[in-house]
Amino acid sequence: MKIKIFSAVILLLVVTGKTWGQQLDKEKLSGIKSLAFAYCWGVPDITIFNSTKIDVKKYGFDQQPFYDFLEKKVVEKMNAANIKLIPFSESQPVYSSMIKMVTALSEIQGKPAPTQEQINQLNNQMEQLQKLQQMVNMKMGGRGSGLVTGNSNAISSSNTSVALAPAIDKNGQEKPGAVIADYYSDEALKVYARMAKDMNVDAFMIIHVSVYFSSETEDGKTLGGFSNMFHKEPPHAIVKLDFRIYDAEEKPIVLFKNKDAIRGYSKEALASFKSSFGHFEWNNGEAEKIEYDAMEQAVNNIAAKIDKGSF
Repeated sequence: MKIKIFSAVILLLVVTGKTWGQQLDKEKLSGIKSLAFAYCWGVPDITIFNSTKIDVKKYGFDQQPFYDFLEKKVVEKMNAANIKLIPFSESQPVYSSMIKMVTALSEIQGKPAPTQEQINQLNNQMEQLQKLQQMVNMKMGGRGSGLVTGNSNAISSSNTSVALAPAIDKNGQEKPGAVIADYYSDEALKVYARMAKDMNVDAFMIIHVSVYFSSETEDGKTLGGFSNMFHKEPPHAIVKLDFRIYDAEEKPIVLFKNKDAIRGYSKEALASFKSSFGHFEWNNGEAEKIEYDAMEQAVNNIAAKIDKGSF
């Protein structure tokens, strides 16, 4: 089935350069009166040793519950820090609305808002995409849940599913299947900020999630090198969070980006892990347990990094 997407969101982007580093404006952070949790996303890939992808059908498990868990933990920490998040019942209908995003994109580009005919066309296309999503879910045993808008293979938490991926450019186009958090374009941030203004909030928050299983130590050092893949230390679950807060003028307040992303490291290793010459066995239930642990540790580490009261 070939589906055309509204002209403002046809997908293609050439990304030039990457930015690294982190930023924290504690004064601006402490002055936030209200915050919208705009987007918690990633790709449903699990890797071993940060390079070898697991066969999802044979070894993988659904990542959607982990995104929801992460979202809940972040909200808990924000509330503990007296940073008011607006309810998901207010933010979710805004950030998950293709119509609202396309309208915001048109506005920041100085273009007229979509006509009713265009809106009707887009709604019809989105209905087709939802049907396609259901087909993907059936084929993948539920592991295909998430966004199917455009060519993105990203998934997101239940309450923070934006209609446009974060790589949209000035023409409303997007890099197909963007998986690296540095692909937040200026245009995407402007759209997210414009929608934050519509909700009368001071700032918005976005998180990109990466999950892998490795024999790295908690400080990122590798135990045993490449040979570790075959017969040495069992892997721990490691979660990396590209965590950002921007104000309603898309100016950064908190940036923990890519290379300097916040890490969560499971307390326990994957004891059932066995490997020899690239073939591996493990226990999914055990793997899920230590991934949850790594998720919680990552959120705790955000709290420690920001170091603002209990957050």
